[in-house]
Amino acid sequence: MYRLTLYDQIRNIPIAEQIVPKRTPQAITQFIQESTNNQPLISVTTDHMPLYKNIMDYIGVKHQLCVFHLFKMIGDKIYKKLRSKKVTEREKISLCLYFTDIKNIFRTYNSKNQSKKTRKTIKRFQ
Repeated sequence: MYRLTLYDQIRNIPIAEQIVPKRTPQAITQFIQESTNNQPLISVTTDHMPLYKNIMDYIGVKHQLCVFHLFKMIGDKIYKKLRSKKVTEREKISLCLYFTDIKNIFRTYNSKNQSKKTRKTIKRFQ
């Protein structure tokens, strides 16, 4: 069983929920189309499951990836490196600092500042 939820980020409220037996492209597409019938739909933010991109392309909306899930995915990969005996302590510290810089770029809501922080981070870790 899977819970599908559409959440209005502007009004900060869930607008539709449904429990489905399987998370299939057909079930997700039908849920989104029925839940947004006669409503403006500009974009949908999802976790990083590859099947969502095809669904959003089919529906014709912009597909955004959830920053929380992005951080979790990167954090999981970094955690594995931090537990490795093949990675030096210095490299582990660098990984943590790099990840912190990446998170701070995403937490900056001004595009000029984001660009500046991105360039600075790239230079720092080249």
